[in-house]
Amino acid sequence: MATVTRIFGQILTANVARAGTDGAVYLGIGGREFRLDTNLDDFERGSGFEFILGDGGNINYAADNDPRRGYVVDTADLDHFPVYIRFQPVNNNDHWRPLSVIALAFEGTEPFHFVAAYASMRLNVPGGQWLGYLYGHVLHLNKIFDEPRALAALEEGRRLHASHGNPNKSISLSDS
Repeated sequence: MATVTRIFGQILTANVARAGTDGAVYLGIGGREFRLDTNLDDFERGSGFEFILGDGGNINYAADNDPRRGYVVDTADLDHFPVYIRFQPVNNNDHWRPLSVIALAFEGTEPFHFVAAYASMRLNVPGGQWLGYLYGHVLHLNKIFDEPRALAALEEGRRLHASHGNPNKSISLSDS
């Protein structure tokens, strides 16, 4: 098997009252968790956040949140552990409402080779799913089996985000 060298992801937060948070958000994949945080207001109402873990990482503490270091994420492990996002609120009154979540795993170096993708396919609930002390903290993702569908889901997320009128809050990455 091979080491996962890059994880690319996208999280959209709903554009409704109290949907944003300053709480911590984690991605669980391959048997470990990764903190998704930058110096921006990543999960504010109506925001779109695209992240890279591993090669080309764009998050805070990128070296500590690298699938190639520490407990190394191997492609063989991807189907043996759940893939999810976990929300850690700052207090009992903190809530977050993700609208869409997608994570793509790659191996190798540029050009990266697609391994697998996971998405919140069941977030067809109008406005997304609330997370917090009143609702639960974890949202499991479903596996997408081919790269074209995964890339189409990313593009749909970008279109959805732009339709909410907040394109300036998105981190745009040309190599996704």
